[in-house]
Amino acid sequence: MTKEQAASDIQTLTASGYKRVAKYIRAINRYFYNGFRKDPIWTQDTYPMAYWTASNPNQALADTGTHPSLNIVRSCIDTVQSKLSQTKPLPNFTPVKGTWQTRKVCKEAQIYFDDFFQSQKLYKQGIACARDAMLFEYGILWVDDETKQVHRVAPWEVSYDPAEYNFGKIRRCNLERREYPLCFLKEKIKKFPELSERLAKRPGEKVSYQIYYNLDEGQVFEFVDKDCIATRKVHYEVAPFVFLWYRNPIKGWGSASMADSLMPIQEQIDRVTGTVHDALELSPANFILAPKMAGSNANGSGIKASELSNQVGNIYEYMSAPGMNSPIQVVAPAPIDPMYKQLLDYFIDKGYAMEGVSQLSAQSKKPAGANSGVALDTLEDVESERFNSWLQDYIHMFVDLAEVCIQVFPPDEDILPNRTGRASIKWGDIVKQKELYNIQKSPVSNLSRDPKTKMEQVEKLVSMQVVPPEMIASLLEFPDLDKAYSLISSSYDDSQRIVERAIEKGDYNFYEVVNINQLYSIACNTLMMLDAEEEDETILDNLVGFIKTLKGKIDTLNAASQPPQPAVVPNPSPQPAPMVQPVNPAMQGPAPA
Repeated sequence: MTKEQAASDIQTLTASGYKRVAKYIRAINRYFYNGFRKDPIWTQDTYPMAYWTASNPNQALADTGTHPSLNIVRSCIDTVQSKLSQTKPLPNFTPVKGTWQTRKVCKEAQIYFDDFFQSQKLYKQGIACARDAMLFEYGILWVDDETKQVHRVAPWEVSYDPAEYNFGKIRRCNLERREYPLCFLKEKIKKFPELSERLAKRPGEKVSYQIYYNLDEGQVFEFVDKDCIATRKVHYEVAPFVFLWYRNPIKGWGSASMADSLMPIQEQIDRVTGTVHDALELSPANFILAPKMAGSNANGSGIKASELSNQVGNIYEYMSAPGMNSPIQVVAPAPIDPMYKQLLDYFIDKGYAMEGVSQLSAQSKKPAGANSGVALDTLEDVESERFNSWLQDYIHMFVDLAEVCIQVFPPDEDILPNRTGRASIKWGDIVKQKELYNIQKSPVSNLSRDPKTKMEQVEKLVSMQVVPPEMIASLLEFPDLDKAYSLISSSYDDSQRIVERAIEKGDYNFYEVVNINQLYSIACNTLMMLDAEEEDETILDNLVGFIKTLKGKIDTLNAASQPPQPAVVPNPSPQPAPMVQPVNPAMQGPAPA
């Protein structure tokens, strides 16, 4: 594909995406500006606070000042976003029927992504994607294969063929970033004098920066305005984007967001609040009824209407009955019928109910009728069940992200930094082992956030032998307790490394300070695990030899720890006593003569 063909295809893809711009403009102005502005979505600067308010849009009526806004669209989105932030999913690499190499690959990938999720602040970016999904219809994470970084991008910045997405495989896609700082591309535009000159004259120059992917031909084109500044080949066949839909599309790539669903009822709330506000502003504070004298143009009170205004009250003259001296009456009427308040509460309640957000969460108050702890727990359970399907999509987004990273990252680069004694495992090795492992989704929020409750849960898991004691520190995630468990954890980690050296290099040496019983247990478990997967005989022989060495050392230590038993001297056998004939008492005495 030539750069001209790429530029032409970009226009085709973006033309399809521009159809949704009006929808996005309405949503973003509804969320941030209460629907009073129509700010474009491409601008990067902010606006004064005056733009957040609006007067009566009906110019035929009097200006009644700033109208209040009860924005349930923003309230619902912020509430669900807050609840979603409590879940921090982490992909777990689990070898299914893998060999020792598969387990090594999974181990290094797990170490990498544990740190990668923190360094890239992916949980924060994930929550931003969730807000985009609820506000616009879907959120997007972009994996940059050049920098190995992940960025949240806006829905209007990514365009692709709806048919390709609908049938499960995006082959052509484009990322467009307007008002992009040209200084970020300083190295890439060195061969383009005009762009370099623009940057030299205006250090803050902004441009339109586009990255076009053609995965069928394995090509990437980069454009600055109309100039193609770079082309390169790529090895991957998967689009470097991860999508999170609020409602999965039924066809094509169109769907409805939470804001779309709430928009009609939000407009009803705006009308009612506007009516109540105008009634409050335009209704006089008081009615002053002044009697008028019969047959005269003057009133009997002597009050002049010009002395009062609507800010204090209105004077109304009335003709009293003949012969009666009617007093001046001051009446304070209600600005509007109470039915409007009931109607406003009705629409607000229905708005929350439509999207499954309870008043308990959105308004931080107890709903009417929920007077017991069981009732409150039931309400929270119902809300959790309402969003359970979407929560699973949110969790799975991080699994999809890990899979895209594995495909997109350079296959000839090491997963972990090179270090003496560490085997070199590359990203391409993970791709080769794809059929022998899977990536499981693991919501970290399974354990309570309360420290006391979490300690009780971990203690129960250890007593049930579900987790070993050396994993306590990592499960608790209490920084002040890490030192207390560091010795046990370090012994476990070192034992794992010793077994790895024994398997791969036949190195059976280790320091005497190692917990040899723990090392023996880990080696035996590893042997049984690998034998069940029919591991290579060389690896099994190395491990068997190591276990025999450990068994010998354990026997030696046991023998040395027990003092020798004293020699047993056999007792001499006793001599039998001589036989003595019994004497008859009657025969005792002198013999007869």
